[in-house]
Amino acid sequence: MLRPGQPGALEVFTGENISDCLESFNAECELYDVKADPRAARFPHYCNMEVKDIIMLLDGYESHDWNQLQVEMKKFYW
Repeated sequence: MLRPGQPGALEVFTGENISDCLESFNAECELYDVKADPRAARFPHYCNMEVKDIIMLLDGYESHDWNQLQVEMKKFYW
């Protein structure tokens, strides 16, 4: 999976359009066969620093529960 900043990589999440961001991130993960648990650990690296700090405080991130983290992020950034 391409890392942020590399040509063709996903855009950095800035706190806007969370549904579109998650849809793109999940599609990219499917393409590179990234399973659910590592997605929770990887997602903050595709965010700006402010958002990254917030996401790393959520329960879904702590437990590496990608489904829970997505729900929490949608509530927080909706």
